[in-house]
Amino acid sequence: MKHMKKLLSLLLAAALGVGLAVPAAAALAVNETPVITVQPRDKGVLPGEEFTLSVQAHIPNGDAAGYQWYDATWHAAPYGSTMIGETGPELAITASTRYSMNNKYYCVVYNATLGRSAGSVTSETVSVTQRPLTAAEMPVITLQPRDVTAASGVDHILSIQAYTPNGAPVGYQWYRSDGLLLTNRTGAEYFRPQSDSYYCVAYNADLGLLAGGAKSNTVTVTVPKAATLPTARQLLEEYKGYLNNGLSLGENLKKDPLYLINGVIEKTSVITMICVMWVLDLFNVPADRVQSLGGNAIQGIAMVFLIPALAIYVLVFALPVSLVMLPFGGML
Repeated sequence: MKHMKKLLSLLLAAALGVGLAVPAAAALAVNETPVITVQPRDKGVLPGEEFTLSVQAHIPNGDAAGYQWYDATWHAAPYGSTMIGETGPELAITASTRYSMNNKYYCVVYNATLGRSAGSVTSETVSVTQRPLTAAEMPVITLQPRDVTAASGVDHILSIQAYTPNGAPVGYQWYRSDGLLLTNRTGAEYFRPQSDSYYCVAYNADLGLLAGGAKSNTVTVTVPKAATLPTARQLLEEYKGYLNNGLSLGENLKKDPLYLINGVIEKTSVITMICVMWVLDLFNVPADRVQSLGGNAIQGIAMVFLIPALAIYVLVFALPVSLVMLPFGGML
């Protein structure tokens, strides 16, 4: 009967939703609880630089302390990401370890003899940020680049000079004024930049560009637009009417033989010029290079096309016109 009453009381408690007492885990005694004596500290480092975070703790009764480090960059304590294998009083971050600037870390210390479930204490959360370069590490620019206005066809250069007080080599990286990094523009001289504005960062080559550096003045490069030459097609369109204009060879000959000869020479010269331009177009020769060839060289090129040009004029322009005019008294 006695047991029946106890059973009924249990069933009644369950029906009413009354929780039954569950024995709680025993709290750590004072002499069993870890005591953190040295908290980890914030670190200022350079990109890729190795560093160590450390915590010091002891347990009054002499038990061994256990450690577990956490990454709190995305989730603050106590919900940080467990760092696998980082179970000592020191957290060593090497160049091969995946981390970025502005990371946060903390450590949980527990009584290793009694186990993590018996209780633990959490260290302060520390931040790892990028430190500025020291005066000895920061390059000093001794020669600033200057504005350049380049003459047509003349090479132009932007240049900079710098040194590092601690003797480290200096690296250079050129940028457009809007911050665009110019690939492969990594020397103290920037050869033949286009019209735009630029600046250069001189950095400590031992520490790398990401560590920061000295930024030069922003300078402007002005390069006049390259001269343009008419294409063969443009010349042909322009002179088509001129080449087709006039009477037949026979009519011109009746009027003035000298007039005919002069006309043929002029029109042959036009066709020669078109042929020369066609060759320049074919080989993509820029206008400034054409000008640098000189008159004699261009005349030599033109002479190569003189006879073919004369044949083209007679067969393509003069002969067809003469044939059309033949019924009207024209003669070849």
